[in-house]
Amino acid sequence: MISPEMHWYFDTNATVWHTIASGFYDSNGWFIDVKFHEKLQIEELLEFFDLRDVKDRILHTLPLGKQRLALLARTIVKNPPLLVLDEPCQGLDSDQTQYFNDVVDELAHYGKTLIYVGHYESQLPQCIDHRIVLEHGEVKAIEDIVLNDKKIKESVIA
Repeated sequence: MISPEMHWYFDTNATVWHTIASGFYDSNGWFIDVKFHEKLQIEELLEFFDLRDVKDRILHTLPLGKQRLALLARTIVKNPPLLVLDEPCQGLDSDQTQYFNDVVDELAHYGKTLIYVGHYESQLPQCIDHRIVLEHGEVKAIEDIVLNDKKIKESVIA
């Protein structure tokens, strides 16, 4: 899971490498020796997320977009069957949002199932194929998004 709250309270002394490593242990920082095969996996994720050049930098010193990518890498390090992304682009500018969502779209091509919470249509990745619209805590609509025709089939709940 990624959320702004998790990001705000994450270990302020963690490097990007340690941030990703902490995902193996579901910790808010890095406290355990990482096994050899886990180190290899971290290096692969650093490459995939284009973070290799900043792996030894303190997470909170990086631009916000890079910080969120590191937290996304941390989230997928154990290859979970479901990703929950709760407003992962909050605070990002449009270029950072686009890049982050491009990475999410690529992950979806690898068969990742995700729940993506967002408030703005422009901040959603292209891989979304079902949508639930909430208003004041109530389900307003359930939509199936047809990507081929770029149409939305909607069934509104009264």
